[in-house]
Amino acid sequence: PFAEARYNEALRKALERCKRYPRMAQRRGHQGVVQVEFVLRRDGKLLEVRIIEGSGRDTLDRAAKEALECLQAPPFYPTMTGETRRYQLPIVFTLR
Repeated sequence: PFAEARYNEALRKALERCKRYPRMAQRRGHQGVVQVEFVLRRDGKLLEVRIIEGSGRDTLDRAAKEALECLQAPPFYPTMTGETRRYQLPIVFTLR
């Protein structure tokens, strides 16, 4: 459990580094949450990407998918079992 929690945190940080808020969406004040699902292979390779629930804004949904496609996921930690893992998480776009 500890290794998985550490891995999940590393994965979230890697995804945040890839996330780009589209300028047009920023200018128009668009915000939203995109619920995504993706599958990683043990070596960190992305195998599947799916939007479970869109934000209601195509630009934000595309940006979420692009963030996942950019993701350089770390390999699974040695104590993590299985050859693949399915993750579901929100990608949040908020203006500050």
